[in-house]
Amino acid sequence: MRNAQLNIILILLLATFCFHQVMAQDGGFRDVDFQVSLKNKSNGKTEYEPVQYCVVKSVRKAHDIRIALEKAISQQNEDFSDNNIVDKAMKKLNVVFQVSANNGTFRAHMEDGMAVVILAQSTYVKVEEIRPNQSKYDVRIEMRALSEVTVTDRRRRGPEFKKVPGFDSGYEVRFTFPIYLPAGYTRDNSRMFVQPMVIDCQTEDTIAYAKPVIFEGRQYHTRQVQRMAFDYEKNDPLAPYYDSSVELRSNEEFDYTYSTTYRKPDKEKTYRGAYRVVLEDYHHVFYDNGGLGTGSCLAFRPFKFLNFGVATSAMDLNEDFREEATANYMAVDRKLTLTFETGKDVLTRDSLNDEQFGQLLKELKSYGDRLYKVQIEGAASAEGNEASNRALASKRAVRALSIIKNGLGSGADVRLPDPVLKVYTWTDVAEELSRQDYKVEAMQIRDIIAEYGSANPTAAMKQLPYYGTLIESILAKQRNMRCTYQYEIDHVMTPQEAADEYYRNKSKYLSGEKDFSDGDYYNLFQVVTDQKELDNITDIAYRHILKTPGYELNKFSPYVANRKALKCIRQGTPDPSILRPFIDYNIKNINQRKQINQFSSIVVNRHEILANQAIMYFQEMQLDTAQYIIDWLPKDGLGEKISYFVDFIRLFFKDRTPDEDKRYNEAFDYVLDANPENRAILFTELRAQIPKTVDQAEFYVNLLDDTNPKKWYLKGLLWCDRAGKEPKVYDDTPYFLAYFQKSFDLEPRYQRFYFNEGAVDDDIRKKFPYKKKDINKYREKFIALTNQ
Repeated sequence: MRNAQLNIILILLLATFCFHQVMAQDGGFRDVDFQVSLKNKSNGKTEYEPVQYCVVKSVRKAHDIRIALEKAISQQNEDFSDNNIVDKAMKKLNVVFQVSANNGTFRAHMEDGMAVVILAQSTYVKVEEIRPNQSKYDVRIEMRALSEVTVTDRRRRGPEFKKVPGFDSGYEVRFTFPIYLPAGYTRDNSRMFVQPMVIDCQTEDTIAYAKPVIFEGRQYHTRQVQRMAFDYEKNDPLAPYYDSSVELRSNEEFDYTYSTTYRKPDKEKTYRGAYRVVLEDYHHVFYDNGGLGTGSCLAFRPFKFLNFGVATSAMDLNEDFREEATANYMAVDRKLTLTFETGKDVLTRDSLNDEQFGQLLKELKSYGDRLYKVQIEGAASAEGNEASNRALASKRAVRALSIIKNGLGSGADVRLPDPVLKVYTWTDVAEELSRQDYKVEAMQIRDIIAEYGSANPTAAMKQLPYYGTLIESILAKQRNMRCTYQYEIDHVMTPQEAADEYYRNKSKYLSGEKDFSDGDYYNLFQVVTDQKELDNITDIAYRHILKTPGYELNKFSPYVANRKALKCIRQGTPDPSILRPFIDYNIKNINQRKQINQFSSIVVNRHEILANQAIMYFQEMQLDTAQYIIDWLPKDGLGEKISYFVDFIRLFFKDRTPDEDKRYNEAFDYVLDANPENRAILFTELRAQIPKTVDQAEFYVNLLDDTNPKKWYLKGLLWCDRAGKEPKVYDDTPYFLAYFQKSFDLEPRYQRFYFNEGAVDDDIRKKFPYKKKDINKYREKFIALTNQ
C-alpha cells in the first residue's frame, strides 16, 4: 500500500516537471495590451471607440490581410449597391475578428514575431508587430479630414446614441432613447437587450432601472423558442420584455427610438435617462455600448410657465377681515441671545451682541411715540448653584435693560420696569427631553434628581454620555433672555393717511424699519390700485402678521395670506406653508366656523384658500395632495377648473384609453383657452407635439406684454434653433441670447430655467455659450432687435 502511494506521488511530481518544461518552452508567449486611439485631423481631437482586430502568426500574413481589406474598402467606396463587400472579404480571409472594449482596449496572448490587424470604423486598417520586451502598445490611427473624403455611404457612421433631454413635467419625466447601429451589427441570429437607467444628475448615482426591452432576429427567436421547450413566454425570463414588432436583421441598419416614463421621487432634482445596449448570439455578447455617455441632464419643462389665473381665487376685502381696536396695545416677544464674560455681568466684545441690540433698538424706535413699555426677562439655567445663578442672571438682565434705556435716549417716554427672572430646574430639562422624544434619557435624569434629593445633581449630570450632545443645547436655551415690548395700536389712520404715510416712508416700510397696524394695512389695500405696489404691501403685511403668535386666529390674517399665495402662484414660486394654518383637515366642510373659545370663533377652510392651496400643490407637482383638496370643492366651481389642469398633466405622457383621450383633449382645450399666456406657452413649448410652426407660436408670443419676462424667454426658445442663420442686425450675437437676457433682467429666477433648458441643446450651447462677460452685448443686441 505504501509503495502504491509512493508511485502516485512520483507520477504527480513527473507530471508537474513535464508541465513546467512545456511552460518553459512556451516562455515567449505573454499577455499583450493594446490601446487604440483615432486622431481626427479635422479638429485635432483624439477619440476612442470600439475597433475590430484579429491575431495572426506572422507579420507577412498580417500585411496580406491588410492589403485584402484595403482593396475591399476601396471597392466599397465605389460600389454603393453592395454594403457587404468588406464583410465578405473578412470571411474569405478565414480569420476571426473580435471586438475590443468600448474605449478601444484589448488584450491578446502573443509572442515575438506575431502581429495584430486592427480595423477601425470599417475604413482604417493598421498592422502592429509584436516586438521583444514590449507588452503594451499605444496604437494611433489618423482619420482623414472631411476635406479629404466625400461621405456618400451611411455605413461609414458608427453606432449612435444621442443625448436627448428628458421631457419633464415636474411630476414625472419622459425619457427617449434613440438607437442607431450601422449595417453589420445586428444579425438574424442575435438578440438585443436595452436597459434604461435613471441617473441622479446631482450625484451621478444610478437610482432606478426602468423597464427593459428585448429585440430578436427571426433565426434567434425560432431557436430560442425551441430552447425554451416551445413555451417561450413561460420559460424565458426575458419574455415579458420582448417586442415582437421589431425584428433584427443581418446586413441592415437598426434605427429605433424607445421611450419610457419615470415618476420623479424629488421634484426639485434633475434626472437623466442613460441606456445600455447589448447584442448577443447564442454563445456570447459581441457588442456592448456600456451605457456611458448616454442621456442628458438638460430637460424639456413645458409646463413651468402655465398661467392658473382662471382657477385662482381672490378674496373680497370686506368687514369680515377688519380688526376691531379691542385692545390699546400690542405685545411683541423677542429672544435675546447675548454673550457675557464667564461669571460676570459684563458683555463680551462680540459683534453678535452689537447686532442683537442694534436690531432690537431699531425695531423699538420704529414705533416712535407709540412705544409704551419694554420688559426684560432674565433666565437662569439648571446647572450649578441655584442662588448664584439667580443672582448672576438678575444682574445680566439689569445690564441689558440699561443698554436698551441708553439706546432709546433720555427723552423716550417709555415704561422700563425692573426685569423679571425665570429659574429653570433639572426637571425642566427632563421635560424638554421628553418633548424631543428622548424618553429614556429623560427617565435617567429624573432618577438622578430623585437620588440626590435637595442636593445639587449637576456633577452627576455632567457624567452622562449625552450631556454634551443633548443637555448642553437645552441649558443654552434656558439662559436666553427675552424682551417683551408693547406699542399703541388704538389709532387707525384713514385710508388716505395710510397711503400718504406709506409713500412718504416707503423704503423704511419695505426694510422693516417702520410698520403699520392691521387696520392701516386694511386701509392701504382699499385705496392702492397699482399691482406692483399692492405686491409690495402684501409682502410687508404678511411679514407683519407673522410677528404675532397665533396669527392664524386674527381676522385680517386669512386675507393677507391669500394675497401672498396669489402672488406666489402668479410668479411660479409656490409655498404651501402660507395657507396651511388656515386649513383644518379634520373638518371636511367648506367655509366652516370654528369656535376658539366661548367668546370668539374663526372661519376655516375658506373656499378661496382651498382652491389656491390646491393650485400651489399642483405647481409643486404634488398632484395627489392637490387632488385630495380639489375633492372638497364643488364639482362645478373652482374644483373643476383646477381638475382640468391636473388631468392635463397626469394624462400628457400616458398611453391613453379612448375615455382618457377624450378627457385629455377637454383638459388641453381648457388649459389652452384659460389665459392668453397659455396659448403662447403651449404653442412654443409643445410645438413639436401639437404640432405648430415657429411662426404660429411666435404670433401668440408677440401678443404678450413687453414687461412680461415669459414673453422674452419664449422668444429665446423659438430663436435658438435658428442661431447663426438669422438676418444680421447690429452684430453677430445670436438673437436667442439677447431675448433670454431680457427675460433674466425682468426675472432673475429664470436663469436657473435656462441652464437646464432642454430646448437649447448641447451643440447650440457649445457653439453659442452664454457668458457673463457678454451680458451688456446681449442687452445692446436686444435694443437693436426691438428698435428695427
